[in-house]
Amino acid sequence: TVTGMALTTAGLAAFAAVGTESMLIVALILAGAGLGLYIPANNAAVVAAAPAGHAGSASGMLNLSRGLGTALGVAVAALIYGLVAGTAASAAATAAQAGAGARVASTALALVALVAGLLAALRNERLGHPRVAAA
Repeated sequence: TVTGMALTTAGLAAFAAVGTESMLIVALILAGAGLGLYIPANNAAVVAAAPAGHAGSASGMLNLSRGLGTALGVAVAALIYGLVAGTAASAAATAAQAGAGARVASTALALVALVAGLLAALRNERLGHPRVAAA
């Protein structure tokens, strides 16, 4: 889970610093690969940590929290983007304003991903999971 969130953080940070279309593609691949590594491992860890007979409840709470987190993340990212880029009510966002909004919102998301990765690492330490050396 930590490796997946590290890749996601790197992808979001790269997206914030994007300068070319090819860099954008690399950033999206990193973020997507990171989420692909993180989500299944995290789901398995959460459900496995539930007491016997409560796996269904744990799975339901996991899905609820993921849905709420996604909705909140989209709302906060859109708010940050709007504050930086401007809104249609105030003025049409120029390409530079739109890029600035995307960079700031992506940076905020990268920070959230970094915190999630650190929390996953702490969970692994607490549960006694061995550390996996980065390749």
